[in-house]
Amino acid sequence: MSDVGGFIGPTQLTNKTYEHSDSADLENSSHITYTLLVGGYAGLISVIQFDERTRKLSNVSSLSNEIVGESPSWITPTRDGKYFYSSNEVSTKDGRNATGSIVSYKLAGHNTSHSTKTFGSVGIVITPITQAYTSPDPVFIDLSPDQYNLLVASYTDGTASRYELNDDHSFKSLDTPSQLFSYNATGPNKSRQSHSYIHQVRYDPTGRIAAFVDLGGDRVYVHSVNSQTGKLSPIHTIELQPGTGPRHLSFVVVDRVRTDIYLICELSNEMVYIELTYLTDHSIHTEIRQTLSTLPIGISTNNTYGAGEVIVSTDGRYVYGTNRQTDMSQPATDNSVVIFTRDPTKGQLTPQPRFVPLVVTGATPRHICLSPDTEERWMVVVGQQANKLAVYERESGGGGLELVDSFDIALPAVARFLPLSHHGRHHDHRRS
Repeated sequence: MSDVGGFIGPTQLTNKTYEHSDSADLENSSHITYTLLVGGYAGLISVIQFDERTRKLSNVSSLSNEIVGESPSWITPTRDGKYFYSSNEVSTKDGRNATGSIVSYKLAGHNTSHSTKTFGSVGIVITPITQAYTSPDPVFIDLSPDQYNLLVASYTDGTASRYELNDDHSFKSLDTPSQLFSYNATGPNKSRQSHSYIHQVRYDPTGRIAAFVDLGGDRVYVHSVNSQTGKLSPIHTIELQPGTGPRHLSFVVVDRVRTDIYLICELSNEMVYIELTYLTDHSIHTEIRQTLSTLPIGISTNNTYGAGEVIVSTDGRYVYGTNRQTDMSQPATDNSVVIFTRDPTKGQLTPQPRFVPLVVTGATPRHICLSPDTEERWMVVVGQQANKLAVYERESGGGGLELVDSFDIALPAVARFLPLSHHGRHHDHRRS
């Protein structure tokens, strides 16, 4: 990649998708072609399509590691899909020790022909905008709802940082974040919890708070967000049982006062339901309401599993998690998606979840995501060690999964759907 702040020429990608005015009309068309951005540990960001009519995945193109870095392990698109950000999970960058990087990109489509009922030939131009240096091994990034701030979780040094963004989605600073938070908590697992390991940073959907998940310290750090400046202020710490090893969380905003948090814990293989109550805009109370195993009954707590991802369906009825068998000598079907039914009113999860063994993707289901149609009909599963990407159809309103197609891809870590209106038909409601 060129030096920090340098512009890199556009990369032309061939794509096929619908050209239409909005998501609702797209869903009323004969069928939809979805576009995903896939990153991982092979030095590539790939553009993958899923055609719901043929029920097949296809690789459109990829960006080389010269642009994206060696390990673009997380990707965050903007709401309209016209821009996205990636993290380069490395500990040395451009000769700098203890340094990773983040990159912003512009994504634009140029139609040569189109129809509301048939495919049109579309070219996607991906243009890197700027690169910024971060603390080492940025494993997760999250974009604020107003799209003026990017949070970065740097795993190995236990830090979280906030980078301010310009109107063109470039970074205001290429070397120094606007805020840097450093932690030094420990846990009983000597090999995984010798110090803080920040594995995830997340804004809640309203942008009122931001949470940092510390796998090494068995804690979640909650911050209030200044709606005008984006500045974060620590207001609360959620302390978990020692050795829990929290990894990722998802928010469900119930109302102005209550937000439900679903936290998946890698070391204990548990799903934790936390109820968050706002006392004021800058004061909250949290209570752990449930702690449930993500593993099938009968598996010893002294196991070789490590829970991976957690997501919640938009209707709030299902909470999904992944179980990863870290012992590669064991059957691939030890890896699974666990499905909890959620009470939309009380937030409680059923204590008897369903399990979907991952016959094809197997080996380390690191990430899952749901399609952006109103029914969230499709789930994509990323099998890191299996070198597979798979699409499942949600059954029974979301309570089951049926394998549809799989695709070979090297060391994938994340897959993110672009919105159905990703050609920029929706306006970018950034803060003025």
